[in-house]
Amino acid sequence: QVYVEAPKNAPVPMAARSLVGFESVSLAPGEEKVVTAELSKRALGFWDESKRDWTVPPGQRAILVGFSSRDLPRRTVLK
Repeated sequence: QVYVEAPKNAPVPMAARSLVGFESVSLAPGEEKVVTAELSKRALGFWDESKRDWTVPPGQRAILVGFSSRDLPRRTVLK
């Protein structure tokens, strides 16, 4: 699962953390697999009615990856 945290000073109310992608993967014991997730402008932003388009607010966003919303061991910051 891939989650994105809302920017600290979002111009509109946004969920603190949003699920933006996921992939179901089955692995045998000891098996490894690379999983790729693409994040779109829509996944990072909000609908701006005045622009009639998706807008990505400025600022840093944390991207979290893990097994569930309660188990997100991977984290990076997107600027």
